Amino acid sequence: MGTATSGTPTTPRASLRPIGSFPRRGRAWRALTVFGAWYAFLLYWIVPYCTWHIAIQYARIICEHSAVESDDEEYGITRTTIPTLIESIFILPCNVGYHIEHHWYPSVPFYRLPDLHNELMAREGFRRHAVVRRSILASLGDCLKPQIVE
Repeated sequence: MGTATSGTPTTPRASLRPIGSFPRRGRAWRALTVFGAWYAFLLYWIVPYCTWHIAIQYARIICEHSAVESDDEEYGITRTTIPTLIESIFILPCNVGYHIEHHWYPSVPFYRLPDLHNELMAREGFRRHAVVRRSILASLGDCLKPQIVE
């Protein structure tokens, strides 16, 4: 690594460096070729990513931000959806359903969001105003209810 005349390092900025590691990607491509796994890779990774993943992400975004009704504006921007076991595996992994908590405290790591949720639920104001649903179907149901326009 060289230095400029001011003595500061001249390495490329992080934003200019290539994403990932080319040697690692090359080894992965070689392994897929050697083991004849390209078909499985396409079938079990690329196809679901281009179909299921897109549909589920769209449904998740709708559940998080659409038709959230709360009598307090601060709570009306998003809802928390606590998924069932199957939903947490296929639709809302990594505690992504704890969305109010994520918006209010974005620096809290995903594995601590349930603890944060429990702490917030101990507060009367949060329990009264927050929109919390116990499954993604309940959240989608909120979004599909007819809205009364005044």
